[in-house]
Amino acid sequence: MKTNKRTYLFAVLAVLLMAFAVVLSGAETVYAEGSWQNIGALKYWIDSDGTAVVCGWAEENNSRTELTIPASVEYGSKSYKVTAIEWKAFTNDTIITKLTVGEGIQKISSGAFEGCTSLEHITLPDTLTSIGDGAFGGTAYYNDSDNWESGVLYIGNYLIKGELGDKYTVNDGTKLIADGAFKGARLSEIMIPASVERIGKQAFDHCRNLSRVTFEAGSCLKYIGGNAFNSCHSLFSINLPESEVEIGNGAFDSTGFTSIVLPEGLECIREGTFSDCTNLTEVTIPSTVKVIEEGAFNNTPLSTIHFGGSSSQWDAITGNGKPTNVESMDFATQKYKINVNPGNAFVALDKNRAPADDEVIVTCRTHPGYNYKGVTVTGPAGEIRYDESESDGLYKFSFTMPAGEVTVTVQTEPITVEVSHKITKAANPLKIKGKTATIKYSKLKKKNRKLAVKKVIKVVKKGKGKLTYKKVSGSKKITINTKTGKVTVKKGLKKGKYKVKVKVKAAGNKNYKASKAKKVTFTIVVK
Repeated sequence: MKTNKRTYLFAVLAVLLMAFAVVLSGAETVYAEGSWQNIGALKYWIDSDGTAVVCGWAEENNSRTELTIPASVEYGSKSYKVTAIEWKAFTNDTIITKLTVGEGIQKISSGAFEGCTSLEHITLPDTLTSIGDGAFGGTAYYNDSDNWESGVLYIGNYLIKGELGDKYTVNDGTKLIADGAFKGARLSEIMIPASVERIGKQAFDHCRNLSRVTFEAGSCLKYIGGNAFNSCHSLFSINLPESEVEIGNGAFDSTGFTSIVLPEGLECIREGTFSDCTNLTEVTIPSTVKVIEEGAFNNTPLSTIHFGGSSSQWDAITGNGKPTNVESMDFATQKYKINVNPGNAFVALDKNRAPADDEVIVTCRTHPGYNYKGVTVTGPAGEIRYDESESDGLYKFSFTMPAGEVTVTVQTEPITVEVSHKITKAANPLKIKGKTATIKYSKLKKKNRKLAVKKVIKVVKKGKGKLTYKKVSGSKKITINTKTGKVTVKKGLKKGKYKVKVKVKAAGNKNYKASKAKKVTFTIVVK
């Protein structure tokens, strides 16, 4: 009986194992994201966000002389976009002689190809946004003196290393200055062309003699890396370009700055950006800043802040690094004040002219024993609405109005004080920058191509009044409509890159003056 039970149990178990085998034979392979995987000749980190990072060779003993980093890799039934080459991925590989990095890859980490002593041919994509310090140090390409131009090493449009003193102008067309490129160099002046979009981490770190940094007009700069100008003690000022720049942690730590104007569009002042700038007393912060991180102005004697927005915008800024206890602070919408003291029949004007649409503050302190009756504000169109507040006998009235003359009458018993205040037309806020537009040569062979003005000119600040356009220089086959700004590229224009310089003016209106002609250069690429 026991034998029959054992036989039965074994039979059931055998059936179950067979069924399990059938299930396994029809199941798909399970692929693990968030793990290292050998795919072809290379090892990758496969991420759940659909990207992959190259980490080195799949085999320990590589014998391949040519290395191609693909733009994407297949894993399972899914395609992953290759975005980066990992830290020291191919360090000290003495076999590789030729490297090709695929389009779309954004980052080559520090030391990625360091010590690859046979690597002499390198092709990089246009999509790189970061090249780490020493990524190509000690390669055959790096060690070949013929590849250096006046003490500076380039790979394509990327500046890799600079070992020189005195003055230097970065090559036009350069897109990126690599991490640590000029670190510790005895550089005194640097000219950065408009083509440079990114300055890497520690790019000019400890350049103690660097006293002047110049950005070419129309700069396309988007990023200044962490500690990029750290300990540049001789750098007392810098004119940052009027572009929407992101600034990394400690970018200007321990510089010699006495004042700094931050560009419009900046949203965050990061940790340690101006830490230990022991001469920095004045800073201009744009209204676009939303966050000031802890330690942003640590150990600086900051005494004056000019903020491009209102006091309520300043109060809304988050982060723990907002400066406090400064001696002087002003806001763009509260610059113009009238002080009235009826007790002494005295009127003082901080500024006797205020731009239209800017807020005018009237301050009135009544003399003890005088009975305050009220205020009347009258302008070109009659009585003007105002907001009133009172605290301990101090009355404040604020109003805005178009261009013209305003009369403020403060009434008390026994005295009435009247003051006239001139409201002038405000400066036109027009601010623009050039863009790059690409046209296919195959289409241009057949007919003219028209581009809307927004394709070639970016409006940073909208101008007041109608805009007009006037071409200053550039190819005769590229024209611009004086009223609409529409660009016509005439058929027959050959492949290449064409720069066009244009003057743009805003006509102004009843509250704003006509702008000065703003020169802007845009680029047309035919390929």
